[in-house]
Amino acid sequence: LAIDEEGHIKTLDNRNLYELGSTLTVTCRYTNAYMDQPPLWYHRSFIQSSDSRIPFIGSSHYNISYKYKDNSCSWITNLTISNLTLQETGVFTCAHSTNVAEISIDLEACYKNREENYTLKLFSNEQTQFGSHLILTCKAGNVDMNHSPVWCIEEHNNCNPIRSNITSSLFSESNCSWFSQIDILQLSEKDEGVYRCYIPGTDYVEEIGVSIQEIKSVKSDSTGAVASIVIGIIAVILIIISSFAMFIYWFKVTRYSRTEEPPSEGFKWDVFVSYHNEAEEFVVKHIKTPLESNYNVCWHHDDFIAGRTILDNITDAVDNSRKTIFVFSTSFSESDHCMSELRHSLYRLQNTRTRCIIPITLDTNAVPKELKSQVTYWPIIEVDDNFYHNLTKAIGKLI
Repeated sequence: LAIDEEGHIKTLDNRNLYELGSTLTVTCRYTNAYMDQPPLWYHRSFIQSSDSRIPFIGSSHYNISYKYKDNSCSWITNLTISNLTLQETGVFTCAHSTNVAEISIDLEACYKNREENYTLKLFSNEQTQFGSHLILTCKAGNVDMNHSPVWCIEEHNNCNPIRSNITSSLFSESNCSWFSQIDILQLSEKDEGVYRCYIPGTDYVEEIGVSIQEIKSVKSDSTGAVASIVIGIIAVILIIISSFAMFIYWFKVTRYSRTEEPPSEGFKWDVFVSYHNEAEEFVVKHIKTPLESNYNVCWHHDDFIAGRTILDNITDAVDNSRKTIFVFSTSFSESDHCMSELRHSLYRLQNTRTRCIIPITLDTNAVPKELKSQVTYWPIIEVDDNFYHNLTKAIGKLI
């Protein structure tokens, strides 16, 4: 453990900051209790495996008060921690017999970051053809929650804020990073311009230009010349459209072959399973139970850490799993959590160019629009007699 330069710590339950040397009071209420059985206080630091009884832990920073209320048969006890130091970080427990209540005090990780350590990166999926699906992603690293990146587009020497098309803006407390994404489903002329992503109040700015090539008609006073030009333009347009269609077809068909398998090292889990609750019975029976005998499966019921935000748990599960299995059912797209898992996996796919996504469809109409262009020619596991064989083949190597 370390203390940041300004000496701040926080309580994990309410996220309040406390300065070293200040006073913190924790209240415990024990109801339906006898007068001769008050609850006791214990402390366990993050580097200890057992609890120590307060005040018998060698510290003079603690003061405990007790009050018994006859009318409600309840004990109220206050633990006051004065002159806060690093020694007091850890888990505080109020307990009597099998009745236990806990509260944690920890250091604020992202609070220690300074402006000189900020980073800012801007990514694009490079889909700038007319009508294509363009995704711009901005990542602000080594920042705290109060420094989210902002988008604007340059028009007439001014950068006007962008409020539409921003599909997600997520903060990862585990990585101290903001991820903000602009999603343009069908690129058109109105979307052209210089897009900027910046951290307000700092000099961190990144920009990218978006433009679409246009074919302009040539006018002539001669009817014959105009006809010839029009015919020529139509022929060129047909050739371009045909070539463009062939290119799109080739691009989609070869998309899977142009990616690589993720490495077999550096991950905590083999797979993370993303699904809507309506598909849980299928997932448990056909995916989780069969895989657990040979693979290390990230299961949100067991591996998501209580006390952390759901977005932090999602980021940790996707980034630390070699691959993510998506089970698309009817209500998948209606879940914010499911879509956050999908968008972060797409960001990882674009950034690493690896086969980190395994799609399974229980309903052919359930594939989210954000993924349709990605999985058009991507191998999809079908639910048939060869389902488990095809699934393990798609997962590949063990970590």
